[in-house]
Amino acid sequence: MSEFVLIHLSAQREHVINHVKGWSITEVINWMRQYGTVAEPKNGSLMVYIFESNAGFKDAFHFTENGNLIVVNSGWLS
Repeated sequence: MSEFVLIHLSAQREHVINHVKGWSITEVINWMRQYGTVAEPKNGSLMVYIFESNAGFKDAFHFTENGNLIVVNSGWLS
């Protein structure tokens, strides 16, 4: 199996979700950190994270109650 390289989370959304299916939240975040930075939420009821890839693309994401990854359409991030 070839390595999946994360460059642009929202553009690769479908493939990323399939790639990390069954992983814990910690595993997903640690994997993402290999390809950029993850800003974790400080507070709030919806835990929204910001991923910025090493290529400079920023995207927001969160997890469902059962740990499924949801990538937010984040064209508003600069």
